[in-house]
Amino acid sequence: MKILHKLNNSAAICTNSSSDSIIVIGKGITFGKKEGDEIDKSRIDKIYTNADQKITKLIEQIPDEYFEMATIIIRYAERKLEQPLADDAYFVISDHIEGIMYRYKHSISMPFGFMQEAELFYRKEFQVAEWILDYLDAALNVELPDDEIGFLTIDVVNLIGNNNGMNELKQIMEVVKEVEGEVNAAFPNLDKKSFSYKRFRTHLQYYAYRFVSNQEYHDQNIKFDFDQEFITNTKQLIKNINNKLKEKYGHSMDKLEQKYLLLHLQRLIYSDN
Repeated sequence: MKILHKLNNSAAICTNSSSDSIIVIGKGITFGKKEGDEIDKSRIDKIYTNADQKITKLIEQIPDEYFEMATIIIRYAERKLEQPLADDAYFVISDHIEGIMYRYKHSISMPFGFMQEAELFYRKEFQVAEWILDYLDAALNVELPDDEIGFLTIDVVNLIGNNNGMNELKQIMEVVKEVEGEVNAAFPNLDKKSFSYKRFRTHLQYYAYRFVSNQEYHDQNIKFDFDQEFITNTKQLIKNINNKLKEKYGHSMDKLEQKYLLLHLQRLIYSDN
């Protein structure tokens, strides 16, 4: 496999055995090489069988340093997640590194408002994003803000096939807000700073994730021991929640989810009293 055109130290246009033009990518595979030299096939991470001008221009526009970092990040992420990232991962991650460094150099703050939710629902991807930030700090000799972990998490989520990562997080939080608003309207004296309330809110987040993902709660072994007065007092609350969810999202809570929500709410109310 010979180099037709060197794009950077980690990418080149080459010819395969059928004399077709392809793009090969791998950390440092073209370093010290020139046109006509052979590529070490064992060091190739990615091959684009169609060496079109669009891909070529994208690679040439990316600083060599950032592109090589992207190859290292992708290799790590694919190993930790045990699945390949999307074909455009090199461009997405390189572009993100460039954006991160632009914000850093110009002291631009960009808060990520769903950090807890990103870690809660995308745990493996979040851990990969934490590693990426540590790696960038060391490789670029900087100290980047932790908010970048959230944005990197969404990158990884999208690159493994969920192209709606950020929108999904936003919708989860919208559902939490809707349900939480109805609960607080029905029980305005709840202590929102208490451990019990935080635990209740975590349940709401998990519920919202299942709701948005169209998943049902399958634990049939839960023992529901409700106070009858509590059930009577919360009938209208459940009705209001279901009406709001139905109106906004087209479906409401199933019966098991309703019971599970009431169970956590009963624990919260009694613990606060």
